Amino acid sequence: MPVAAVAAQGFTSAVGAYDRSRPGYSDAVVQRLFGELGLSRSSRILELAAGTGKFTRALVAAGVRPIAVEPLRRFSAPLRASFPGVPLVAALAESLPFADHRFDAVMAAQAFHWFDPERALCEIHRVLRADGGLALLWNQRDDAHPLHANMSRLLEEVDPGVPRHRTGQWRKALERSRGFSALSDFRIPFELEMDLEGVVDRVASVSFVAALPEERRTALLAQVREAGLEDPELRRRGRVRLPYQTEVYWARTLPADGYAARTSQPPR
Repeated sequence: MPVAAVAAQGFTSAVGAYDRSRPGYSDAVVQRLFGELGLSRSSRILELAAGTGKFTRALVAAGVRPIAVEPLRRFSAPLRASFPGVPLVAALAESLPFADHRFDAVMAAQAFHWFDPERALCEIHRVLRADGGLALLWNQRDDAHPLHANMSRLLEEVDPGVPRHRTGQWRKALERSRGFSALSDFRIPFELEMDLEGVVDRVASVSFVAALPEERRTALLAQVREAGLEDPELRRRGRVRLPYQTEVYWARTLPADGYAARTSQPPR
C-alpha cells in the first residue's frame, strides 16, 4: 500500500522547512509517557513514521535506542544524519518487517492520522508483547493566539481533505478495536519561539501546502508573511512566542483472536 500521494510529495519536497520549523518533544513528555507505560531505557521501542527525527531526538536524549521506521527515504535524511546509531527501517505501519511480540512499546508522533488505521493497528498489535504499550503524540497549535488562528484559516482554504489529526477520525478505529484498551491521555503546554521565516516555514512544511502548484503556494506563503508582519510581538522583537500543546494518547494491548490469526512475520 503506497504512502498517500499528498504525504509523499509534500513531505519529501519540504524536508528542510519541516525540520527547521516543527516543534520537538520535551523531556517532560517522554518522562511522563514512560511512567504511564512502565518503560525504561532498556525497553524495546519501535517508532513509526519517524520522519526527520523530531521524536527520535527526545527518545535518544532520554537514553533510549529506538528502532525507527520511515517509508520516505528523503524525508528521513535528517534523522540518518543526526542519529547514525539508530536503526532505520524503510517500511509502512501497515506492513512491519518484525517478528511477533518483539517490542515493549510502539510510538508514532505526528503521524497516526496518515495510517490505514485498521491495518496499522493489526500490525502494531502483532509486534507488541502482551500488555505492551501504544503511544500516539501530536504537537498542536493553540489557535487562541491570533497568528496561529490566521495560519489555521489560511490552511483551511487550501486543505484538499487529507487526513488530519484535528478531525478526530483517527480515534474511531481505536475505539472500535478489540485489541487495545481504552485510550488514556495527557497534555503538556509549551511555547515555541520563532522569527518571521520560521512562521513561513511552519506553513510551508504542511504536506498539502508543499504539494500545491508553485504559483498557488507562493501566494499562500505571501499571505502568511503578511499575517506575521501584523503580529505586534513579531514587529517589536523580531521573534514571536507561539503557544502549543503536546497531546499524548496511550493504550495497552489486549488479547484479540482476530489479530492473533494473522500470519507471523519472520524474525528481524
